[in-house]
Order: sequence, then C-alpha cells, then structure tokens
Amino acid sequence: MANLTFPRTSRLLSAKAYKQVFECGRKLKQGGVFLYVYPNEEKVARLGLAISKRSFASSVCRNRIKRMVRERFRLEQAKLLGWDIVVMVKRLPVETEQKSLPSSAIEGPLVPWMDGLWHMLCRA
Repeated sequence: MANLTFPRTSRLLSAKAYKQVFECGRKLKQGGVFLYVYPNEEKVARLGLAISKRSFASSVCRNRIKRMVRERFRLEQAKLLGWDIVVMVKRLPVETEQKSLPSSAIEGPLVPWMDGLWHMLCRA
C-alpha cells in the first residue's frame, strides 16, 4: 500500500529551492493553474505553493485552494517521484472567489485542472 502522507520531506521549504524551480524548471499551464517543475536528485516528489494575495484577496479562499492542492498532491505523489513542483494558481472563475461559497464551488474547476497537470507531468 502506498504511503499517502504529506511529511516535511515532501515540501519545498527554502527560498533557494523555490528559486531553482522557477528559474530552471519547466512551466505547465491548464486553466488558471501553473505548474513549475524541476527534476530533483532525491527519490521523492516535493511540493511548493505560490498562491498570492493579489490573485485571491480572501484568505479563506487562498487557504481552501492550498488545502485542495495539497490533497491532490498527496494522492498523486507516488506517480510524481523525483520532481520538485511549485503550484501557482492565478485565477479561478469569478464566482468562486467569494469566501461564502462551499468548497465544492472552488473544487469544481480546480480539481480537473490539477488532474490534467499531474497527468501531463507523469507523461513528461
């Protein structure tokens, strides 16, 4: 059975690691979601998140997006071994930016975009 946890070793933690991925990595885009990917020497997939306050003023919305991205990564990380990945969400459909909406309203457009990007990365 696969280990479906999200430990500290599966996270990009330093500014140096983020900088390396942004400067040297490849960019994949689907909808309003960007993946910056860079192969790492470790045999583990590592995730970094870059969800800006400028794109999503509501902290509730930003945190909800982060939780959903981490969950999708947690489920797919066994297929993504050997990659450093930074996920940047620039936009979602306008009606999803209201903080009073249920998580399913944000999850609706975000999950298919994320799944499409994970599959593009697995093929790379």
